[in-house]
Amino acid sequence: MKSVGLALLGAGLALFGAMAAGARGLQAAPPPARTIVSDGPTLFRERGCAHCHEIKGVGGDKGPDLSGVGRRLKKDAIERQIVEGGDAMPAFGQVLPSEEIAALVGYLHKCRDKRIPAHKPAPASAAAPDNGL
Repeated sequence: MKSVGLALLGAGLALFGAMAAGARGLQAAPPPARTIVSDGPTLFRERGCAHCHEIKGVGGDKGPDLSGVGRRLKKDAIERQIVEGGDAMPAFGQVLPSEEIAALVGYLHKCRDKRIPAHKPAPASAAAPDNGL
């Protein structure tokens, strides 16, 4: 009987040790690394940039269309605008982590669509009325 009790105690200790090692292994594992380059478009949507800005016909119209911003601005100017704000845009330097700012700058710098007009054309209903002439 004594040997059965010791065997059970040994098995219990072994099981506890395995569980503790497994828990330590879970805690020690680093979080998966994010791929910053591919996060730009996702961050643009998730961080609310698309609420005010449009890219290729998708997004808001409170701020300028950023479809061709990479043709107009260098990376440092895009970063400065995000970090410091200006022209009615709030500053996001204290809100966004530096790796997210870098991802947004990289993404926006690649936005070079030449087909987007500098301004949106007036809707057809705002055209001059037909006088029948």
